[in-house]
Amino acid sequence: MDKSSTGKIIVKTALVAAAAIVLAAVIIAVVIFLCFPFEGYKFADNMGMDRLALRFAENYADDGNIDGLVYCIDKADKLLEKSGNTSYATKLVSYTEDFFSYDNAEEYFAQLDDYYNDEAFDVRVRVGLYSYMGHVIEVNYKARTLLGKDDMMLFRGSPAALSDVFAAEDVTIMERAYVISALTKQLLLGKSALVDVDEDGAMTEAECYWSALDMASRQMASLSDCKADEMKYFYVLHGLYYFINGMEDYLASSEINKDKLDTLLNYQVDGMSLEEAYRQQLGRLNNKGGANEK
Repeated sequence: MDKSSTGKIIVKTALVAAAAIVLAAVIIAVVIFLCFPFEGYKFADNMGMDRLALRFAENYADDGNIDGLVYCIDKADKLLEKSGNTSYATKLVSYTEDFFSYDNAEEYFAQLDDYYNDEAFDVRVRVGLYSYMGHVIEVNYKARTLLGKDDMMLFRGSPAALSDVFAAEDVTIMERAYVISALTKQLLLGKSALVDVDEDGAMTEAECYWSALDMASRQMASLSDCKADEMKYFYVLHGLYYFINGMEDYLASSEINKDKLDTLLNYQVDGMSLEEAYRQQLGRLNNKGGANEK
């Protein structure tokens, strides 16, 4: 056998061996990722493969791991922003509502809040991480808005008609904060009405505006009830400040009576406008070294 033939055999053998090693590595990786979806998620996430990461996150959630829903929401929301594909909005509605199939959902959210807030060193970052419950409600409502289903909102763990949300009794400061924040996120989508009113017409557009502003008025009146908790107070102020500014922009060219909004714009918080109170609390928390002050 000549040297060239021997060389070809050696090269061929080496290629076959290399291909076998690669195939074995792929099989092992697939088996590991199927058996351990969290590891698969982390690998895909680190590689920037968001669609694959979402699949692994779904498998992780399907195994009964509530953490998987956090990863699902993160990836689906990111993919929705990048692609505009409303199939991700449908997924987001499902993921966010699946949280409440767990008996300990609220306790879980509280643990997440403690973790994220301990990690956040900037007050403006921390206020965005203050409540994962609020984040879930916001994402759900944003997704519903994109699907034309914004006449309903997650409220107390279940989808509820917006008219029922506004009419609910014994609403807490935090529940109002969640609703107000969700509506603010929806305003940022640039819609021409606060909600789409279907033919069954549970609420007219004006009724929706008035109800939302009435909820904001009640929230304003409750500010003193949460002032002892500085970060909660800032969270509520933050939500009101951005909601009322969003509503002012929204109503600028509307025929709807603006008296209630004008009342809110002129509302005094400890002798200050809402914006002044918001800026003062932001400065106070920053000066205290802020985000990790409990």
